Amino acid sequence: MKEAVQFEHDLIHKYNITPKNDYDTVGNFLRGNVAMIFKGPWTAPTFMDTDLEWGMAEVPQFFNKKQAVTSKSHQFVIPVTLQESKKEGVKAFLEFMNENSMDWANSGQAPASKKVYESAEFQKKPQLAMANQFDRAVFTPQIDSVSLYSQMLYAQVTDVLYNRKTIDKALVRAQKDAMGMYEAENVE
Repeated sequence: MKEAVQFEHDLIHKYNITPKNDYDTVGNFLRGNVAMIFKGPWTAPTFMDTDLEWGMAEVPQFFNKKQAVTSKSHQFVIPVTLQESKKEGVKAFLEFMNENSMDWANSGQAPASKKVYESAEFQKKPQLAMANQFDRAVFTPQIDSVSLYSQMLYAQVTDVLYNRKTIDKALVRAQKDAMGMYEAENVE
């Protein structure tokens, strides 16, 4: 972890790839202050109506030898207690989403069906680069409150990037915060 945070810090403070203390990622990209940003495909609509020449690429591999890219997904959940009378409506909705997932893809997301992913229309979309990484997707672990734990870590990494803390102090603080939350959640 320390190596990854140091790498990110160095990109800003050693290699000067982005303006220091100005983390308006998309704005800096649109203004031409940075040549590349790491954002998800959902940002594609932001660039569609600009004069900017842009594209998407697969996420580069920095550390691990195993090719992997972090991934999340949108999911539809059907409660087991759903009334029988509503199940046909749910089925119709899911079929509609499956058949019309090009609209979903046009918003910058990954298509909701393999049929759309393999279509000639989608093969021309900029987010194809992201979709080509599906076989390397590593999903967020299924841990209660994982997004809160992640926010604790991101807050500390942000302090490192702004030079408000050392990496060691930030990681120790993130661990203390996470342990405190874990203990609070698991009180018997």
